[in-house]
Amino acid sequence: WTPNSLVEILSDNGIMVYYGDTNQAKHLTVRNFKKFRSDWVKLGNIVGGAPFAPASARTETEPLIREITIEDGQVTVIWNATPGAGYHVEFREELTSGEWRTISSATITPGLIGSATIPMGSTSQGFYRVRPLNAGGP
Repeated sequence: WTPNSLVEILSDNGIMVYYGDTNQAKHLTVRNFKKFRSDWVKLGNIVGGAPFAPASARTETEPLIREITIEDGQVTVIWNATPGAGYHVEFREELTSGEWRTISSATITPGLIGSATIPMGSTSQGFYRVRPLNAGGP
């Protein structure tokens, strides 16, 4: 295993009711509608602990965005985090072009969830990403 090894995480086991009819997704009659959710994530870097001491070691989590909400002209971005790690939120108006701009101050996360609330600004469309403070490149 390396920090770049991918692992699949099943985050919805088919018990969601998508259509308001009390039928769990795993029990739908049409195979293509039997929904579940899985995510592929990098294993991450080992933090703390000695080699061969997995009980005391943990991995750095990729900052996967969990939720974005807009309320009263504020955007709140919530992501998976590594306790004690630092992050900032970046923004750009076009998905595939333009420079990413840092729009939040550094956020040190005390737990497994990080969040930042930022003024929405005047743009009608935009894309957000969360980056570790020590990350370089795109």
